[in-house]
Parts: sequence; structure tokens; C-alpha cells
Amino acid sequence: MPRVCVSLFLVPHIFIYTSVYIHVCMISVRVDEGLKEKMGRYPQINWSEYIRENVERRVREEEMREASEVMDELSAKTDPRWSGAREIRRWRSRDE
Repeated sequence: MPRVCVSLFLVPHIFIYTSVYIHVCMISVRVDEGLKEKMGRYPQINWSEYIRENVERRVREEEMREASEVMDELSAKTDPRWSGAREIRRWRSRDE
């Protein structure tokens, strides 16, 4: 199976290494011994779920940032006198 490996540096002492297969993704997080001991003090926390949720959140943030950049580029190309509300009123009055 084709495999892609990626290493990410998220915050000090946390690295993510992923091995991506066609339908499977394995992520390993390496932490130093001190942080591992501190994590062990909180067994009620599902660290895999916590990391997964934060990776998903970060991906959504990046997608929103990219979408915002596209919107900014589009608005820069738009005539500043154009009004969306005025355009909608025009369409509605035409349909009556």
C-alpha cells in the first residue's frame, strides 16, 4: 500500500508523526518523560481523544482562514459602490 509519512511540530515537546495508508492513519505523539508523568496524573483524560479533537479544531481554523482569504480577494475585486442588500431588493422587485 502507498504510504506517506509526515512529521509535525505542534508545541514544545510534542511531535506528531503520521503514517497514512489508503484507509488508515496512525498518529504517534512523542513527549518527554516529565510531560508523560504529568499526563499520567490525569487518567480520567483520554489523551488520544484530546489530541484528535485539537488537531481537528486546528484544521477547521486553517480552513476558515483560507476561506476568509478567498473572500477578501473576492471583495477586493468588487466595486465598493456595490451593495448586496440593494441588489437583492432589485431582484425581488423585478420578480413581482
